[in-house]
Amino acid sequence: MHAHSESDQIEYCIRGKAVMFIEGLGEKEIVEGAFTYIPRGVKHSIINVIESTTFLTVFVPPLF
Repeated sequence: MHAHSESDQIEYCIRGKAVMFIEGLGEKEIVEGAFTYIPRGVKHSIINVIESTTFLTVFVPPLF
């Protein structure tokens, strides 16, 4: 697991299926079309269930 101290993270599952572990929330199944928001500093990890799983990942830094 890892965390991003400087930015929030948004994950959009374009295709496939994965399992995401988010500190404080536990295990969450991610399927095609799902969005996930991870605040900065929160530990998380993603494991693809289907090899061809594809994510769009957006990092949102603080404005100032």
